[in-house]
Amino acid sequence: MKANGTAVTNLTAHAAFDSDPTWSPDGSRIAFNSTRNGPAELYVMNADDSSPTQITFYNSLGGTAIHADWSPDGQWIMRKDGSNQVNVTNIPTLETYPAWSR
Repeated sequence: MKANGTAVTNLTAHAAFDSDPTWSPDGSRIAFNSTRNGPAELYVMNADDSSPTQITFYNSLGGTAIHADWSPDGQWIMRKDGSNQVNVTNIPTLETYPAWSR
């Protein structure tokens, strides 16, 4: 939307619950939570609302992944397609509210 609150655009026109969008540092992508395939998982899409891609698959472990945080350089500790994930906690089925240290 514009700074004055007009021209609002819905970027996720899906029947599922989509929430907690987070812009990449360069403004080209948005990470968000969605229940499109069951419990909440992380997705990434282009800022023009194209190509939403599921990047976590914790549902298969009986868990959930929510509240993404982009690294300062706009990358992840996994590949953009969700492969090569790195567990950074002792509870691999529930990782919420991550934050990068300065």
